[in-house]
Amino acid sequence: MRTLFYVIFAFILLTSCGSNNEVTVGTFNIAWLGDGIDDKSPRSNEDIKNIGEVISTLEADVLALQEIENLQSIKNIVDTNKYSIITVSYPKEQKTALIISKQIEIIDIYQIDAIALGN
Repeated sequence: MRTLFYVIFAFILLTSCGSNNEVTVGTFNIAWLGDGIDDKSPRSNEDIKNIGEVISTLEADVLALQEIENLQSIKNIVDTNKYSIITVSYPKEQKTALIISKQIEIIDIYQIDAIALGN
């Protein structure tokens, strides 16, 4: 699944954004961020608000998120007017995702399945 993000990340770097062609990239392991329904590790409303403020303050063009439950959990913390959200489709409890500034044009998204390494 990491390969999916590398492909998207490389594409974003090649197409870049802004007038000075700089892209700010970050990562945030949110540790069991659920959608508020039967969460494994429930969060308070204040905690959800604080996580959203951290993301907003970063002002990253691309932010990789780890340990999220689903799309709704991201929508609870991200301003969807500012960011596009890409989540992986594999059926695990914890997922990864990218949030990408809407100033960056996303032309296409490719889902790459797990790659066997032969070990």
